[in-house]
Amino acid sequence: MNRVLLIFLLVEGVIGFTMGLYLYTYILGISNGIEKAGAPNIGTVTVAWLGLRLTPIEWGIFALAWLNACIAVLELPTGVVADKLGRKVAVIAALVTRAAFFTCLAEAVSVGMGDKDVDASSLVSWGIVAMSFLALSAAMKSGSFIAWFRDHLSYHDKITGGSHYIDRFPIYRARSRMLFHAMFILGTSISVITYTRDRLHSSFYLGAGVSLLGVVLCMAFMPENRQYGYRRSFRELSRRAIKIYFTTRPLWAVTFCSVSVWSVFYVVDAYWLKLFSEHFESHLGKNINSQWIFLIAVVTSASFLGNCILERVTCLPRMAHLATSGIATSQLLVWISIMHGGALLCMATLWFSGLVGKQYWPHFIIMIIVMSLHKVADGASETTLDTLENVYIPDNEQSRSTILSIISLARHLVIGLVFGIELKTGVLQSGVGEAVRDAQHDQINVLWSITGAALILVSASTWGSLTRMRKNRQQSE
Repeated sequence: MNRVLLIFLLVEGVIGFTMGLYLYTYILGISNGIEKAGAPNIGTVTVAWLGLRLTPIEWGIFALAWLNACIAVLELPTGVVADKLGRKVAVIAALVTRAAFFTCLAEAVSVGMGDKDVDASSLVSWGIVAMSFLALSAAMKSGSFIAWFRDHLSYHDKITGGSHYIDRFPIYRARSRMLFHAMFILGTSISVITYTRDRLHSSFYLGAGVSLLGVVLCMAFMPENRQYGYRRSFRELSRRAIKIYFTTRPLWAVTFCSVSVWSVFYVVDAYWLKLFSEHFESHLGKNINSQWIFLIAVVTSASFLGNCILERVTCLPRMAHLATSGIATSQLLVWISIMHGGALLCMATLWFSGLVGKQYWPHFIIMIIVMSLHKVADGASETTLDTLENVYIPDNEQSRSTILSIISLARHLVIGLVFGIELKTGVLQSGVGEAVRDAQHDQINVLWSITGAALILVSASTWGSLTRMRKNRQQSE
C-alpha cells in the first residue's frame, strides 16, 4: 500500500509542478506575441482559417473554451479505454501527451517572443495544437487516476477486512492536493524567473522533461488494478457505465453540484484578474509582470491552506465515514459553499457600497482577503467533490473510470459554454474610457453576487436531495 500512496503523491506533484510552469507565464508569452501581431491602434488579430478577429485576451478565452470543449469530447472514450486497457496505461498516456503539450508550448512561445514579425496564424495554430494535447492529457487522467487509487483502497480493504483504507480516502486526497499546490507554487516561481530572463521556453522544456520522468517512474513502480482482469469489451464497459450512471439518481445530483461548483470557480477566476489589473495598475505596473504573477501565486497558495484545513477536519473521528456517506460529504460541501458564496456576496456588497474601489489601502487588502477565501474554498471543494463523486459508484466497479468521465464530461461542457458566453458578451475586453470600465466592473460584481448565492443554494439542494433519496430508499425497503 505504501507504493500506491507514493505513486499517488508522485503523479499529483508532477501535475502541480508542471501546471505552475505554464499556467500564468504561458498567458503572458502568447499575449505578448498576439499583441505584436495585432493591427496598429486596433489591438485585434485576425486568423483567416478560423474566420475570427479577436483581441489578445479574447484569444486567451477562446483557447480555454477550446480546451474544455475538447476535454468534454474526449472524456467518454478515454474513460472506456482506461477501464479496458488499465488505469496505469491511461495515466502513463496522460503524462506522455502532457510532455507533447509542453513541446508545442515551447514552439508557440518561440514564435510569439521572437524578434521577427509574428505570424498570428502560426501562433494561434500552435496554441490550439498545444491545448488539444493538454485536453487529451486531462481526459486520460481525469477518471482513471482517481479510479486507480480508489480501487486500490477497496482492494486492500477486501484483503484486510473492514473499511480502514476507504475511510481514509478524503485524508489521502487532501494531502495529495496539498502537495499539488505546493509544487504549483514552486513551478510558478521557476516560470517567473525564466520569463523575466526571456527564457520562457526553458521552463516549458523542463515541464516536458518532468512529465517524461513521471512516465518512467510510473512504468517502473505503478501497480495496476489487477483484481478485474479486464475481461469486458469496450462496448460492454461503456454500456455498463452509462446504465449505472442513469439508474443511480444520486449521481445526477452529484453531477449537477459538481458542474455548478466548478463553473463558479471558473467564472470568478476569469474576472478577478481584470478587476485587479485595471484598478491597481499604478501600484503593480500597467502590464501583467513578475509582481503580478507572484501575487497570483500567493493568492493561489490559499488553496493549499484549504486542503490543510480539510485534511484536519477529515481526521476528526466523526468524519471517519465521509468516503462512504454522501449525506455527510454533501453537508460538508454546504459549509464550504457558504464560505465561498459568502465571500463573493461580501465582495459585491463592498463594491457597490463604495468600500472597495481604486485606492490601494485598505481596499486592495480587502480584495486580496476575499479572493484568498475563494481559493481556500476552491482547495477544500476539490477533495470534497472527488469524495462525493465516488460515494455512489459501487466498490470494485470496473467501469469506475468511465462513470467519473461522464461526470467530468458534463462539467467541462458547461465550463466551455461559460467561456464561450464570456467571449460573446465581451465583458473581459479592455474598456475604453472610465465610464465603460466602471460599467464592466459593475457587471462583474453583479455576476459574482448571483453566482455566490447560486452556489449556496445548489450545494444545499444537493444535500437535501441526497437525504430525501436515502429516506425514500429506506422506506421502500
